[in-house]
Amino acid sequence: MNPKACFTPAFVRRFDGRRIACAHPSSSSEGRDRATLPSRRSKAVVAAAQVFAMAGLVAALNGCARPEPARETDNLTSSFIRVETQSIPPDVGILEVVNRHGDLTIIGSDEDPQSVWRVEARAASDAVAQEVASEAVCKTERAGHVFRITVTLPENGRGRRCRSDFAIRVPKWVSVVSVNGFGRTHIADLDGSVDATGEHGDMTLLRVPGNVRAKTSFASLTVSNSGPAVLENRHGGIDAQDVHGALDAGTRFGALHARQIGGAARLRNYHGGVDVADVDGDCDVWTAFAPLSARNIAGKATLRNEHGTIRADETAGGVDARTSFADIDVSGGGPAFLCRNEHGSIRIRATEAVATIDAQTRFGLLELDVPDGFEPAIHAHAGFGGIESDLPVLMKPRSADPFEGVPGDKARILLRNQNGDVRIRRIQRPASNVEHPAPGTRLVVQGGGS
Repeated sequence: MNPKACFTPAFVRRFDGRRIACAHPSSSSEGRDRATLPSRRSKAVVAAAQVFAMAGLVAALNGCARPEPARETDNLTSSFIRVETQSIPPDVGILEVVNRHGDLTIIGSDEDPQSVWRVEARAASDAVAQEVASEAVCKTERAGHVFRITVTLPENGRGRRCRSDFAIRVPKWVSVVSVNGFGRTHIADLDGSVDATGEHGDMTLLRVPGNVRAKTSFASLTVSNSGPAVLENRHGGIDAQDVHGALDAGTRFGALHARQIGGAARLRNYHGGVDVADVDGDCDVWTAFAPLSARNIAGKATLRNEHGTIRADETAGGVDARTSFADIDVSGGGPAFLCRNEHGSIRIRATEAVATIDAQTRFGLLELDVPDGFEPAIHAHAGFGGIESDLPVLMKPRSADPFEGVPGDKARILLRNQNGDVRIRRIQRPASNVEHPAPGTRLVVQGGGS
């Protein structure tokens, strides 16, 4: 479809008191097109319809448009639609919107700023539907550089239902504070900050390079190409990408995805998976009963899981990983690796010399890969398992400190497994990069002591 066709007068939705008619722009019959129009049409109504068509197209292009959920309104056979257009001062600095039971779309634009408010009332009769729609109130006020829009709707129930939808166009420099309930929130193309609160509705924030705070529940929360962001969801997923600054995000009972974070990342999830990648700072993650995955972390990766797997790849600032009843698999470099597990295996792949590696588990395999040329001091203990190593291992330390007498600048590795094996492997460089490869010396000890 040609996007420009969506804005022709013949294609936009047209509103009257009872119904919505829509004519395709390719219609060749002018008579049929005119037949769909209300008997009395004003330029303001057509302009309002165009704005709603624009908002619907923007939502569809960004993947946030979806059919309305089924509702128990079989007996509400009549509807009445009311549309009002309100100009917004062009010099406004902050827009505040409070809406209920409907969708909210706010777009930054170079065109004249305006607000289009659409109220739809449903009832068992035309007269009641019109009465319900007339009870809806949209109040606007200005206080300095703040322009405020507040909606008051009649209560739903007892054979009546009312919803309120907004399509708002503002200058790109405007900051937005929005509150919405039981409807979608879509905000895009704004250079100012965004503070958006929703309940029971999807929220999408796109191309908002200022500071972002967003909160919703029982729906999805999507943020892309934003400034530093604080995101909260209850019983819904979070998808954040291309955040130019720090990210603080938390949810429960939904997946949390974070990619291309230009600062530190703090992520919290309860009973949901976490997938984070390409973080330019430290990464602090906590979840439970679901997988945790981290990739390409520039700073320290602090990873906590309860009864779920942990996997970390391409870490540059070291790893602190802890879980239970699941496996840990980490790789990369940095100053230190610290891994703790209960009833699960641990695999560590050090891609460079690491000053400290400390790993402890039980009832699983403990496996360590180190690069060729790395010569650390290693102490390993396997209570009811075996120790297999390509490197020398300190088996019986002379004191409580297993590294007593080891030079202070020498890397130290401490591996402990209560009821499983310990394996230490040296990863040889490719043959093309080694002039005189020498086979490693393999040490095999059964029932390693302390």
